[in-house]
Amino acid sequence: MKNRDLQIGYGGSPDEFKNLLKEHDVPEDRKHGYETAHKWNEKQLEKDAKYPERVFELFQKEGMFPENMEGFTFVSVSANKAFLEKGLAISLDKTLAGQNFDIKPKFIAADFAGSYRDGKFHSIFDGVEKPELENVEFVFQVADARTIELPEESVNILWDRLGAVWNIGKHDDDGLESGEELSEEKFKKTVIELLDRFSGFIKKVGHIVLDAHITDEDDVPMSTAWKIEQNFGDTFEQALAEIGLSSRFVGEGKDRLLLIEKNTNV
Repeated sequence: MKNRDLQIGYGGSPDEFKNLLKEHDVPEDRKHGYETAHKWNEKQLEKDAKYPERVFELFQKEGMFPENMEGFTFVSVSANKAFLEKGLAISLDKTLAGQNFDIKPKFIAADFAGSYRDGKFHSIFDGVEKPELENVEFVFQVADARTIELPEESVNILWDRLGAVWNIGKHDDDGLESGEELSEEKFKKTVIELLDRFSGFIKKVGHIVLDAHITDEDDVPMSTAWKIEQNFGDTFEQALAEIGLSSRFVGEGKDRLLLIEKNTNV
């Protein structure tokens, strides 16, 4: 089994996770990324029950939910066990009580994470229960964020938390040899190509949302926004503009997010 088959989103207990790292001989120089990202999931999401509510309120404040919610679509391309996504769907379901839709608002929680046991691949979604909702449809989709297929301009919010963008340069299929670092130029090119692909999925007033948390907790990995800043410096906005996008920060502290939107003036 190749190391890249052990995905970063594995959602078992920390001890089970470390055992998997040993079992599948993940190199020492790659364990830190796996382990810190897993701790983020454990600490920031599963142990912070109010986090989805705060994100939902931030989305409301920023006007990210349209007045007409008919056919609204939220896609998380790196959902892990979908703790956040389920919480957001529950909050939205409550606000839509009593409304009728021909096409219900939809949440898609996608990930290709999982583990191999007994010669079979077990999705991270195996055994994860869907939330009980009346006004919102919720589905799981086993898919790689880098190759996921979605209808053009169909998505209102595309969420990628410590996922596809954050993991650029961490996988063999980025064309790297074991232990090799992705060059800054290749990283920047790959990020822009992926964001350009994502932008094709979002509606004209849709949003790509990346994590941009600020925290001094030493067991939480640096954010996707931090990684982008370290590589792009002050050239990120220009690179986005060249593909018809712009970005802005919303929220504060551990709840801060980076919103990437289409330039409707172009």
